[in-house]
Amino acid sequence: MKHLIYPLLAAAAICLAACEKPEESNVPFKLSEQSLTFGYNGGETSLGITSNTAWSIRSTAEDWLTVSPASGSGDATVKVTAAKNPSKEAARSARLVCSYNSLSVSIDVTQEMNPEEAVFSITPSSVAVDAKGGRFSITVISDTVPYEVTVVDDWLSLVSREGDRRTGETLLFEAQPNLTGSGRNGILSVCTDNGSCIPVSVVQDGSVTIYSRAHTGYRFTATWCGYCPYMDEAFHTVAGKRSDFRFVTLHSSAGYPLYFSAGAPLMNTYGVSGFPTGILNGWTSIDNYTSTNQTANAIISAMDTFDGDFPCITGVSAKAGIQGDSVIVEAEVTSSLDADLQVVAILMESGIVQTQTYYPPSGGSQAVTDFEHDNVARVLLSGSIFGDKTSAEAGVPVEFHWGTTLDAGWNSDNLSVWVGVLRSYESYTGAKVHRSYPNNYIDNCCIAPVK
Repeated sequence: MKHLIYPLLAAAAICLAACEKPEESNVPFKLSEQSLTFGYNGGETSLGITSNTAWSIRSTAEDWLTVSPASGSGDATVKVTAAKNPSKEAARSARLVCSYNSLSVSIDVTQEMNPEEAVFSITPSSVAVDAKGGRFSITVISDTVPYEVTVVDDWLSLVSREGDRRTGETLLFEAQPNLTGSGRNGILSVCTDNGSCIPVSVVQDGSVTIYSRAHTGYRFTATWCGYCPYMDEAFHTVAGKRSDFRFVTLHSSAGYPLYFSAGAPLMNTYGVSGFPTGILNGWTSIDNYTSTNQTANAIISAMDTFDGDFPCITGVSAKAGIQGDSVIVEAEVTSSLDADLQVVAILMESGIVQTQTYYPPSGGSQAVTDFEHDNVARVLLSGSIFGDKTSAEAGVPVEFHWGTTLDAGWNSDNLSVWVGVLRSYESYTGAKVHRSYPNNYIDNCCIAPVK
């Protein structure tokens, strides 16, 4: 019996040895955790890897969840790092994907939502801007949800946005010059997607100086033009009704009496293809009718529209005299705003009696031998018919000096000088009527007698 027991014990020992758990070194790949959880503040934790082969591990959300090292061979400890969760509305999740021997396993990673109070703030809550306009900025923090900006007043505009709303985004705005004649208040409204809104008040104290305007009518005409007397009469009618209307008569037909050579470039610029053509303030054309009252009313209506769309922000004055055989002119221009201006000066003569062709409403052509021509352009005093350029500083007068030789054929008692100030269209003014017109309009003008 004793001899039988020993073989049985040996067999049992062999059986137990065969049924034991395999050594860990024989496991191809194993992770120490089946899932990971982080608090909202993030942090680091370790993940154990047991393996007898090469492996790699990656995060599906590398913007906030990272691993190191990302690959290896054999047993290792991997550091898993989670950034702080900025969301105050929801937790977030990702996966760690582990690959080995063309196989892969993954574990879930979750992070709690941020329990801190949401921040939605604007600095400053009110802004004061100069009457001349300019740029200003505000800083917005909205660390939970996006936001949009609504500009309530059309004299304010959003220029740019820069930065991260979660930590502070800078919004740059521009205020137009205040041409209303008094102070004004504006509102910017900043609202998040969840409906929270904060207003920002913008105060623009006072107003830039608004000057009294004198409108300019260019009248392109010719002595042979039978319909030109109608517009001539309409211009005189407007001048009699409105003290703020001035006109320049431009005889631009070469080879004919009263020809003004500088009128040709103006004709090309404004697309003048026939006589008569009237242009108000270098801005819009005036139709010619046989009814002079109809033409005059059209001019007055255009003047009123222009005043509404283009506040006058330049002042101009001039004086002219005869010194020896020369006409000397001095002018002064002041702008309410920093601006690049162009100043034109034309010597004119009135009361010129010259034969004029006339087509009456009925009957044949007539030659009016005693027709009187007024404000006829004689000499261009400025260097260009489009004006001498100058950069004006707000409120600082700019002086101009011109001169020309006195022609013996002129009536010195009927000479005058027209000075016009041209400025460019801006976002705070009206727009060009004709796209082909120049980028400048005549903001103001004056006529000074030569004496």
